[in-house]
Amino acid sequence: MASSREQEDYWGESDTAPAALDNFFDENSTVSWRGASESGDYLVDWSKRVKPTKTVPAVQGTVVSPDISSTSYVSPDVSCNLSDSILDNITTDNLSSSSISEGTVAQPRGVGRSLGSLGEKLQDWKPPSVKKWSHAGVVERCSGCSALEQQVAQLSNQLQASFSRSHVAVPVAAAVHAMCTGQPYALHCYRSLSDKRELLAAALRASHTSTIIAVLVFCRNTLSRQLFLQELQSSAVAAQSYLGYLKQRRQYREAMELLQDLGRHEEAALLRYRQCLAITDHAKKTAALRTLTSSSLSSPALTHYKTLINDQIDLLERQKSIDEEDSKSSSNALFKEYPRASSVYDKPLLTTLYYCAMYHWTNSGSHCAPAAFRSAYRLTERQFLWAVVRGRARVKHYFLPEQLPTLLTTRTGGMLGSLSGALSAVSSSLAGAPRPSLPLDRLLDALHAASAPHAVLAAYLSLVEPRELRLRLAQHYDVRSAVVEALVALKDKAGLQRYMEQLPPGSAEYVKADAALKTGRWK
Repeated sequence: MASSREQEDYWGESDTAPAALDNFFDENSTVSWRGASESGDYLVDWSKRVKPTKTVPAVQGTVVSPDISSTSYVSPDVSCNLSDSILDNITTDNLSSSSISEGTVAQPRGVGRSLGSLGEKLQDWKPPSVKKWSHAGVVERCSGCSALEQQVAQLSNQLQASFSRSHVAVPVAAAVHAMCTGQPYALHCYRSLSDKRELLAAALRASHTSTIIAVLVFCRNTLSRQLFLQELQSSAVAAQSYLGYLKQRRQYREAMELLQDLGRHEEAALLRYRQCLAITDHAKKTAALRTLTSSSLSSPALTHYKTLINDQIDLLERQKSIDEEDSKSSSNALFKEYPRASSVYDKPLLTTLYYCAMYHWTNSGSHCAPAAFRSAYRLTERQFLWAVVRGRARVKHYFLPEQLPTLLTTRTGGMLGSLSGALSAVSSSLAGAPRPSLPLDRLLDALHAASAPHAVLAAYLSLVEPRELRLRLAQHYDVRSAVVEALVALKDKAGLQRYMEQLPPGSAEYVKADAALKTGRWK
């Protein structure tokens, strides 16, 4: 048994115990496990030595237990079994009698409390995913490792398959089939010119537009422009598909250059003309059209189109002048009675003539006079009469058929068309002359919509052939005098008698029908 002096020396000189066992597994504690000793027991190893702050004086007969919070102390009863968890092996037994005799050394204060607190703190600190503390460097497999390994293997296989599809050239037929069916494909594996030609031929045989365009874009990006043009020249379907692709993407400049390279100058000029029409600014539009006539239409084969575009430029200038004058005009009463629906600028030629027939009929000799349009733009008699008659009918000014030839002369008396031509446009003789070229059915619709009197409609209905059509139109527009004349011309006595029953007695149509029944020759 150790003497009190030896025990005092032990407690006063030892610097291996922690300052406070309560902080054993705290987050900021420097305590760590050292491992197994020679006897197989686990001992406590302190990574930081704590110097005792005070030496406890010895009392004869007993040894007072030191305060474990202020001096060092090693418990020989802390043990651990290798087969169990640390939490399972931490005990709070009293000091062993082999080291300190019972009744001689009192149990240190706070040992049981400190060890119990140690277990609670270790339980709180333990990660939730760890079920057992490992020992001797052996790591247990987690429950989800197998599933993760299978997922990694599956992704690896998919990556290898994708690499094979992207870097290994498959047969051309298989690649085209994949493109047509929407499956993954790769074209950069086809490097030689023969492979690309074979790929384009297979796409053309498939007659799949998206596939053809995809192959053509690939060839454009990987071939020289000369070779690419050769491929387009050898296949009209491929060239048309690629041109449609460029137009859909609004790559008009590239499309026009391609048409020029393919020798299709007329189509290139037409495409450029459409681009000029899309310009809204007057000055820019006329400048673009003039550039078009001087560059793209310089070929003798396109002289006719050049003339038409020059006429359009002149019409735009005339429309701009008319629109500016009318927007400022306050003296024309027609603008108040019949307000303008829209600006006349950039409207078709016949629409402009219709507009001028409404508002500028009396402006003889002016650039907005209707007669000036026919001489400037070489309008036919039918075109001129069709626009003028409808325009004047819009303002309640109706022309009879016999007045139409006078419309083909200027205010100064100069002839713009022959009288025979005018008559052939609006009338036919009773001797079986050819049918009039003016669309009388459409003209009657326009006059009826303009609330033309029945006398005017009847005058135009008398020109309609055959007589059965004249009867149907007269009944449709409810022109009674024309219905009576048509029934008399058809010699339909029964029909005329039935129609008389619908007429008011004593009316002009009733009297005319009754006279025809009495004096006419019937079948």
